Amino acid sequence: MKKIFLLILFFIMIVLLAGCGFVQPSLSGKKLQFETTDIDGDPVSSEELFARHEITMLNLWAGWCSPCVGELSELNEVNEKLMLMDGAVVGLLNDDKSPENLDTVRRILSENNVQYLNILAPDNMDEIIRQSSFPMTVFVDREGVVIGRTLLGTVTDKYVVDYYMDAANKALEALKESREE
Repeated sequence: MKKIFLLILFFIMIVLLAGCGFVQPSLSGKKLQFETTDIDGDPVSSEELFARHEITMLNLWAGWCSPCVGELSELNEVNEKLMLMDGAVVGLLNDDKSPENLDTVRRILSENNVQYLNILAPDNMDEIIRQSSFPMTVFVDREGVVIGRTLLGTVTDKYVVDYYMDAANKALEALKESREE
């Protein structure tokens, strides 16, 4: 009986540690290309978006995802730090695009004083990035190529900024190494 209990506990822990989805295959080296709009309906081209900065932190999130919403204000601080490194945070809302939901998302962004750009997931999002958990973050260079590792989920509030900045620095190191080759 004890072995069965431990086995069940083991499987429960595996499921909890896996997060909200399946294991994400590496996206490093994949070029992201898409056309979409920001949350106010203005057109956005990935080519123009990524060309603005040496590194863009693309944070895929949803309004119904409490961990996603919970890290929004910390992502402002990450954005400020990235701007000093010729980088930026861009939120990519992978959620219901109904007017009611977009109103809710705008309210959430306002309540969290979000200062960085938020765009809507393109209609062919699953062809571009198959999102396996919320939030999910990738770093992208000027050419739209994913660099570094894919970050799934989030961390405790007090570590959010350090977590993302560490990943951003590692992505920049990988970018510099690839240019030297």
